[in-house]
Amino acid sequence: MVEACEAASGRSGIRAARWALEHADPLSESAGESLSRYWMIMGGVPQPKLQVTITDQNGNFVARPDFVWEGYRVIGEFDGRVKYTTMMGDAADVIMREKRRENRLRALGWWVFRWTWDDLADGQRFAAKLLAFLRSSPIRPFP
Repeated sequence: MVEACEAASGRSGIRAARWALEHADPLSESAGESLSRYWMIMGGVPQPKLQVTITDQNGNFVARPDFVWEGYRVIGEFDGRVKYTTMMGDAADVIMREKRRENRLRALGWWVFRWTWDDLADGQRFAAKLLAFLRSSPIRPFP
């Protein structure tokens, strides 16, 4: 991809393609996560870690969230519709599993911020809401 961008230097869209390559992350697992990262970058949100494994005090797996801001003890979750379709079981069962998972995370001191495609339709507003959530973290004052 880098070589293709170099070969197409000066053509329409190459600057945007280079920017995308510079900010690409193979740990971003969906288009929604990638678009979320775009708006985070554009909105000045501190860079999160992606797909971090979280365990309890005994080392038992609890979760592997989309985004983690460890210094703030904040988890970010992009909720696409696929999670709630029959691919992962009955929607009610999926929702109940998510609620139990989130309660386990809260018990470990994590705050959880969730968003959907609708939130990303106004990316600047999404980033502002995420920044406000991070600022409200009692763990570390926001700069």
